[in-house]
Amino acid sequence: MKIVIATPLYPPEIAEPAPYVKELAERLSGEHEIIIVAYASTSEKIKDTKLITIDKRRPLFIRLIKYLIEIFKASRNADVIYIQNSLAVGLPAIIAGFLQKVPVAIRFTEDEAWKRAVYARLTKKKLNEFLDEPDIGNLKIRLIMRAQGFILRQAQTVIVPSEYLRDALIKAYHLQNKKIIVNCNPAKKEVILPFSAVKIPRQIVAITDKKNKINKIINAVSLLKKEFPDIQLIAAEQESTRAEMWHLYKTSQVCILNSTEEFSETAIDCFNAGIPVVFTGAPDASEKNIADAILKLLKDHDLRERLVKDGQKTIAEKFSWDVHSHALLKTFFRISLAIKSQL
Repeated sequence: MKIVIATPLYPPEIAEPAPYVKELAERLSGEHEIIIVAYASTSEKIKDTKLITIDKRRPLFIRLIKYLIEIFKASRNADVIYIQNSLAVGLPAIIAGFLQKVPVAIRFTEDEAWKRAVYARLTKKKLNEFLDEPDIGNLKIRLIMRAQGFILRQAQTVIVPSEYLRDALIKAYHLQNKKIIVNCNPAKKEVILPFSAVKIPRQIVAITDKKNKINKIINAVSLLKKEFPDIQLIAAEQESTRAEMWHLYKTSQVCILNSTEEFSETAIDCFNAGIPVVFTGAPDASEKNIADAILKLLKDHDLRERLVKDGQKTIAEKFSWDVHSHALLKTFFRISLAIKSQL
């Protein structure tokens, strides 16, 4: 297949989707023709992959026109254009796909209207809360949502990492259910720490992005003070760097994750780092429930090991790069054949 990947970011930048695009291209380039069109001032080369860069330092209008020209040329005789969700690449790629009669797939992992609203301090909502009830009082945010909705509806398929995000897109952007494919994000590589990390007995790490819920976790751990006088709780926010988080996972015995998602990115990192997870996001999770779960794990080494192995097995079955790329190619083949059958 000839696959054109449209991305707003590319290595050496480290923010998503830059590392994802690089890893995907490296895995597919041996058997498929891969062309990457990216906004980048400097860039890393990938073997057997053609890279086209548009200088992001140019004025916005010129960048968009240049991107449209380059992706139009790159998509000639392509089987699919794979967009990493962004208005700056999405709109030119949609136009190029329409003109070249090439199907378009969009990977949607983050809402641009929400991201802009957060940066502009127009909302304090998390992504899921924003999509459930968008803050669209600001004209610029309303326009971004409309443009993003248009781009999503023009694509042949939209690929999301979770069923929850699929349902949120249907509600927020009125997409058809059959257009959306759930394909879990592949697990990130392990972090290689520059120093040793030794387990600290009875150290608990709590990961939360809901500060109003941390008191429940603190109270739960305090219930165990009588049995474990040396128990200690370290609270960390998900905004911490991945290296910092990885060190906490490697040195702690149990992770408390304030989330209702059984396999969030944080949970995947925990299992890969060899630490079991207690999920506390359910509304009915009481302090005693949390304390009992921690107590059971601290007392039972075999249980901790078994839970970690089960978690790692699930990751291999659902969150590996092989599973992700196989499902991706299957989707590409399907939408490519559908377009060709109409010509």
